[in-house]
Amino acid sequence: MDKPVPDNLESFIEEMEEIEKRDSHIIWKIKGIATKTTYRIFAKYGNPKFVDKKFEAFSQRFYNDFSGPLLESHLQIVFRRKTHFVGSKTLNFAIKYLSSSTKLEKTMTLLKPFAENLLYETIIPIMLVTHKDVTLYKEDPIEFIRKQLDFTETLFSPKNTVVDLLIYLCSYKSNKKNKKPDFLHSFLQYCATNLNQYKEQPNPDWRIKEAILYAIGSLREKIDDYKELKQLMEPMMIQYVLPELKSSQSFLRIRAAWLYGEFGDFKFQDNESIKQAIDGIYQLLFDPDLPVRLTAATSIHKLLDNTIATEFLKPALKTILEAFLKIMTEIDSEELVSALEMFVEHYSDAIGPYALDLSQQLVNAYQRLIQVNVEEDDGESALAAVGCVTAIRRILDSI
Repeated sequence: MDKPVPDNLESFIEEMEEIEKRDSHIIWKIKGIATKTTYRIFAKYGNPKFVDKKFEAFSQRFYNDFSGPLLESHLQIVFRRKTHFVGSKTLNFAIKYLSSSTKLEKTMTLLKPFAENLLYETIIPIMLVTHKDVTLYKEDPIEFIRKQLDFTETLFSPKNTVVDLLIYLCSYKSNKKNKKPDFLHSFLQYCATNLNQYKEQPNPDWRIKEAILYAIGSLREKIDDYKELKQLMEPMMIQYVLPELKSSQSFLRIRAAWLYGEFGDFKFQDNESIKQAIDGIYQLLFDPDLPVRLTAATSIHKLLDNTIATEFLKPALKTILEAFLKIMTEIDSEELVSALEMFVEHYSDAIGPYALDLSQQLVNAYQRLIQVNVEEDDGESALAAVGCVTAIRRILDSI
């Protein structure tokens, strides 16, 4: 893992073809195997308290003599990513090693001095939308969506893996008696400062804002534990997220709709702004881009616990259902069908006039979905087909 890499294999690069070429090079393959192996040994044997008796001696030796030096090696790989190319698999498992290190007192003590560097200089850049993402979005939006939803894809993606590290670091308390985590509040302040700076720049990099909003949404459950943080969320949403529902950049429209969904059960106080947000997400159901429409559809139902949202959307129920059904003809998504189920359940008293047409469309979707080879989409079509049956049952229960 510590062996130097030739300059031509680690110079910073964003071109998709060159990245794929480097990822397949034997040097990065070997480093990937090394980080994967050391991470898995650490995850399985790193804590002597949780291993079988026959492995206790090995585990204790690993914990005492190797967990720390290996942490340093994995940490250097992650830091190297700030200025150089690092193989995707190598980076992914190095991040996983750091995440596992937050769970043990010894390794977290070693990691803590570097936590602010990770939070403020390292994590957000790894979360940025890549050139590969943008290219795939433009050339094959359905494949782009599939990769976003595919568990096996996200499992080995540094962009997703680093979110776990972010959550672990922002959950960490050096003293269990402390009311607040060590880094959560300061990291959110860092996010707020960067969002403000972004707003003031003449030609800002939209990827930075997208990544910061992704980070904030990923910390939703942690934010919910602290009243003072919850109070800051609504002004932040109004100032920095609401305008992006109408952004010219599709990735920002997606992230804004997603973030409102993540905060769907939040007790918003500004009625006018929540109406604007609901209307903005509703409008995105008819966006030219399929990934935007799908995100809007899988986010808007999460706001239905808000009475204002429920009443605001009720007159457009027929149009919303038609939009859902149209998207279902374009892509197989279990999450989309689940969102439709929630609409049917929430508006059960108003679904009657649309029940026949809706049920027929769901039957058609079911018949199409069961013809799909489950191996081609990792079972997504099968889950969506089951969801269609459930949605039909909910319709029948409502009339």
